[in-house]
This record gives sequence, structure tokens and C-alpha cells, in this order.
Amino acid sequence: MKPTLIITGASGYLGGSVASFFESAGWNVFEFARRQANPARHCESWSLESPPSPDALRKLNAQALIHCAWDFGPTKWSLIEQRNVVGSQSLLHAAAEAGVPSIVFISTISAFTGCRSLYGRAKLAVERTAAQLGASVIRPGLTWGSPRSGGMINSLRASATRPVVPLVDRGQYPQYLLFHEDLGSVLLQLAESRLSFSGPLTLAHPQPWPLHDLILKLAADQGRNPILLPIPSSLLKTLAIAGEALHIPLPFRSDSIVSLVHQDPAPDFETAHRLGLLFRPFGSAPTQSRVVRS
Repeated sequence: MKPTLIITGASGYLGGSVASFFESAGWNVFEFARRQANPARHCESWSLESPPSPDALRKLNAQALIHCAWDFGPTKWSLIEQRNVVGSQSLLHAAAEAGVPSIVFISTISAFTGCRSLYGRAKLAVERTAAQLGASVIRPGLTWGSPRSGGMINSLRASATRPVVPLVDRGQYPQYLLFHEDLGSVLLQLAESRLSFSGPLTLAHPQPWPLHDLILKLAADQGRNPILLPIPSSLLKTLAIAGEALHIPLPFRSDSIVSLVHQDPAPDFETAHRLGLLFRPFGSAPTQSRVVRS
């Protein structure tokens, strides 16, 4: 019989790419979702506000559970904590009680001691619960894939087609990127008990891409040469806060500005290096070798 993976967040870019990777590796993928991402998969109605019972998880006899889901709607800490933190903790507790052999929480490279963003703080709170339960914690960088991929990189790719692209401050803030199949490869090794580590594991190619250079690269790949217009981060944050208060949809959140400006000054790439994990650089051909362990 095929091994079974339970995944949350499969309707998003990151979760969807992980689900597809496991399917290509011969796994049966079972979605826990508010809405089904792939009609061909089994799906259980679930949300961060309605955690599953250990019995419901136990019946699936899953080899692994990967928690990718996150609700970006709330902007106030009380709601973020209630929905994302408590909901994620409840799911991890249920999976541990059900005896799921491999439990993985997808955190973020924006989560680190002293982080200022609410997103990073919330992920850190879930990380602590994951550690107590013996679950693995992954901190991926900015995930990229094909030109048709989604997520933040696709938003940046779309913005790079405009004649003028607003830039936070001078665009000096570095981005660390991770090819989506490289993430899938590491998660598969975890699910198959071929990889173990303690503490959060940061996954990204160690070469930083300043936001300025990244946008120009995405533009050049599409035959564009936009003007980059620096805008003070303080002004962008003020506009975002006003938009959130007035319920005006904007392409960026105030907390995202905080994450960008107040980044981890020293992401831990050493642990992945000690494990022999090598990642392809941004922009390399997808046909190049996947994650390898030396």
C-alpha cells in the first residue's frame, strides 16, 4: 500500500507544491482543508478554527502530517493568536496523540529570537509547541518554481512587468530563496525517516538576493527594464495600516513591511550544511540536481 501524507494548506502555492511532490514520489495525499485543492485527492473538511480529533487522524493511518496552512486575514495579535497559533497547536497535539510517526510544522525564515513581526512571533509560538511534541520545524526561505508558480515570488514577478515598480526603501533587504522541489525533497526525507535534526531547520540557498536585484532579475527574465522607485518603509507601513483599518485591499500588509525591514541578521544555514543538504541557486534550470546529501 502507498504511504499516506496528511497535509494542510494544499490550496496555497507552498502546500500545493509539497502535495504534488509527494504524489510524484508515490504517496497517497490526504488534504485537510476548508476547500479542496485537488478533486482527485481525499479531503477532510478542516480549518484552523476546528481542529481534528486524534481519532479522526488515527483512522487515516498516515505516515506523516505536514502543516502548511496559515490564515493571513487577521491583522491584530489577538485574532492571529486565536486562529493561527491555537489552531496550529491543537492540530499538532492531535497528531501527536494519534501517533503520527512524522509531524512537520512549516514555519518561516522570518521567525527568529527577537523578531518584530506578528507573523514571526506567531510562528515562533507554534514552533515551541512543535518542539515539545517532538515534531520537526522547517523554516523555508522565499519559495520559487516555474514562471507559473504562485506565492510571493509570483507577486514580485508580476510587479516586475510594470513600467515603474515601487521599492521598499532602496531595496537593500536580502531575500533567501528555496526551489520548491528542494523543499519537497527534504520533507520527503523527513517523512521516510531518512533525515533527523534538532531545533528549527532553515532551508534556502545561502546566497542573498537584495530585493532590488531580485526584481531586476525577474524583470529581465520577462524582457522588461522597469524604473525602480524607492519609497520609505515608514510611509508604506502607514499606508498599509490605514488600508487595513478601512478594509481597503492592498498588495502588501503592514506586518510584511515589518518582516522585510527587521529581518534575521544571521539566518542559520550551518545546520543544513552539516546535514549535507545542498540547494540550487535562484534562477537555475529546474533540470539540475535536486537536494542532495553529501
